[in-house]
Amino acid sequence: MVETYTEQEEAQFVVSEVERLVEQGKANLGDCAVMYRTNAQSRALEEAFVRYGTPYKLVAGTRFYERREIKDIIAYLRLIQNPYDSVSLLRIINVPGRGIGQQTQARLSGWA
Repeated sequence: MVETYTEQEEAQFVVSEVERLVEQGKANLGDCAVMYRTNAQSRALEEAFVRYGTPYKLVAGTRFYERREIKDIIAYLRLIQNPYDSVSLLRIINVPGRGIGQQTQARLSGWA
């Protein structure tokens, strides 16, 4: 039994434990599974696996950074940082829906 105080600490412990088992030859990565009760817990775990460089596979869900709403938010932030980012502009130009048509989008894309 391990007590942690934040979800990040818990995720770090889980990933380091997987790494320890693999390094000691007690398990292969493909033998390990991490189950959680709510999807909200997946973000901290996914970030910890990425930080450690540990390969992982998310089953029956969508990776955090592959979620549509997360990609949209990242596109908004990229556009704020670089107003000439036409890829981000085209991604979010109608998110939320604004009724901007294809012709207007094409013209705006030329300016970005």
